[in-house]
Formats: sequence, C-alpha cells, structure tokens
Amino acid sequence: MNDPDQRVRGTGIERLKSAGLQVDVGTSAHAAKQLNEFYVTHRSTGRPFVSLKFAMSLDGKIATRTGESRWITGEQARNHGHQLRHMNDAILVGVNTVIKDDPQLTTRIEGDRDARQPLRVVLDSHLRTPRTARVLGERTLIATTSAGDLDCAEVLTLPPGPDGRVPIEALLDQLGQRGILSLLVEGGAQTHAAFLAAGLVNKVYAYIAPKLIGGSEAPSPVGGVGIGNLNDALRLRDTEVVTLGDDILFSGYVDVHRDR
Repeated sequence: MNDPDQRVRGTGIERLKSAGLQVDVGTSAHAAKQLNEFYVTHRSTGRPFVSLKFAMSLDGKIATRTGESRWITGEQARNHGHQLRHMNDAILVGVNTVIKDDPQLTTRIEGDRDARQPLRVVLDSHLRTPRTARVLGERTLIATTSAGDLDCAEVLTLPPGPDGRVPIEALLDQLGQRGILSLLVEGGAQTHAAFLAAGLVNKVYAYIAPKLIGGSEAPSPVGGVGIGNLNDALRLRDTEVVTLGDDILFSGYVDVHRDR
C-alpha cells in the first residue's frame, strides 16, 4: 500500500523502481493496513484511531445497580487492559466516570516500571472535574466548553456543539494536531454512546466475565437513547475472540460501510 502521508506518498516506491527493483503494490494490503492502523488513520484523517474498551458481565452490565464495578473481570483481563493503555497515545473518559470512580488512568504492568503513560483526557463539558481527582497531573487534558482552570492539568476550551457539549470531532482534530495517533476510550456509558453515535469509533474491545448481575437499573456499556430497529445496529467485522483466564475478550472493527 502507498504511504498515506502526503509529504512522501509514492516517493519510496519511485526510488525503488529507479534503482531497478520490481515493486508490487497492494500485496497483503489489508493486513498491512491493520498492522499500521494508528498511523494510517492519523495520516489519512488527521485524527487518532479510536478504540472503545469496556468490561461487562455475561448479561451486559458494567456495574451493579448500586454502582459497584470493581472487579467484574479477573486479573488476566485487567492486565490486558493495561497493555492496551500502554499501546495507545491517549486514554479518555467522561467526567461522570471521574466523579464516580476517581480513576488514575495510568498504565500498570507487572514487572514493567517503564510502561508508557498515555495522555489522560477527560471529556468535561461544564468543568465539573473535582480538584482532588486522581486523574489530574502533568499528562492530563480536560476538554471543556467552560472557561476556567485546574491545578496540574491543561484545560482545553472548545466552542460547544449544538447540544451544548464538547464537540467530539473538534476534540479529535485537536488531538490529531498534537501528534496523538491513537485514543483509547474507557467510558462511561454516555461517552461511549456519544462516540458511537458520531461514527467516530474504529475498534471495540469488550471484556466479558462469566457473571450474571441482572437488574433493570444496572448500567450497560452503551447509554444514550439507543436504536429502535435491529437493522440500525452497529456491526463489527474482522472479529476475534481470546480467552483470558475465566473471561473472554471480544474485539472487532466497527463496520462503517454497513447497509441499512
């Protein structure tokens, strides 16, 4: 495949040809694109490749009706989640997750003190992040529509979208301009719904535990209004299933070219 970077597109191929080498373009193109998906997406769109990650019970709950969510999955699944953090340039959660769970959003890999720490991004339209939140620090970006500041964190104020919230497209543009090639979205349910509704998710990682939580008030991974017809459901392609201890990881790419 051709390098999607406009500055060098095709020049490497021409140099090889001028040196007398035979060049075949397109061989294993699909595999090559997946291998370099962060780079290809960033160079093609100016935005990071977006992965959406969540852990849920077998009946599709990410917490109990009282909000307890630690821990739905086992240690192997959680360790794999930290590997995903290590792989990505940035990690994003909504402010409700910060207020409810007070996460650190750091990479913690056993035996690896040099694990890469991604940029931590909080989607916080009305600047409600507590000043005592553990997520605050030098490598933290608070995306908001409100004027203000927070100690030890950068506040990025963007013009509100039609719904009065941070426009996700504009945020992704900003991250892309900062050289962020990949973004891992870790919740919560409303944030997941916003990214999916906007068609901005490239890949989904779903960790599924063999547990039944039940309860109509127990939250699921994707909030929002939801669809009315199954034909409108988002589908995943190139899916993969991996066993992690007693849990399974289901992953796949969002099929943006689906027929409705």
